[in-house]
Amino acid sequence: EAVALEADLITKYKSVGAYLTNTNSPVVNVEINLQLMQEYFVIDNESCTGLSWRKDYFSRSGKKYMAGNPAGTVSKEKDYYRVGLFGETYSVHRIIMVLSGHSVDGFVIDHLDGNHRNNSVENLRVVTQKQNLHNKSIRKDNISGFTGVNWKPEKEYFIVNWYENGKRLSRTFPIRKYEFSYDLALDAAVKFRK
Repeated sequence: EAVALEADLITKYKSVGAYLTNTNSPVVNVEINLQLMQEYFVIDNESCTGLSWRKDYFSRSGKKYMAGNPAGTVSKEKDYYRVGLFGETYSVHRIIMVLSGHSVDGFVIDHLDGNHRNNSVENLRVVTQKQNLHNKSIRKDNISGFTGVNWKPEKEYFIVNWYENGKRLSRTFPIRKYEFSYDLALDAAVKFRK
């Protein structure tokens, strides 16, 4: 009976046509249906996830999620809240942005304070992947001291990496082109990165 109900609901909401791609999902091309999300979830700043169940929901495994309770758990592969609904997994921060009226299709969601678990609407913004990488924290193995600028000692150059239209691009700054000056090459790479 539950499987039949689930199939009916999926058919009902697919006919609405209000889909937004969930690009942060581990499953490619999982879509967020606005009407379905509005029926099952509500933005809740008192919830630890930022999202609560609007109504009771029974998962495929038979687990019951009660209306008013936080929706979502922390994923194992990333430090983000995810929530399951009708066999699909969604990023909570993407649902929150959709419910707050933002179009997220083709974009990523940036957590302004860098805390992936802070899903308050004020802490989230819709950005391109390139914009999101600009405020990324410095990796532990980065010796240049600047995000997105890395020193390759074996080749004696700095490399700047970024994404454009889903493709990874890079530009190198060899010290030989900067009077064999580490500092001049670094300065050029940092200026280019900005």
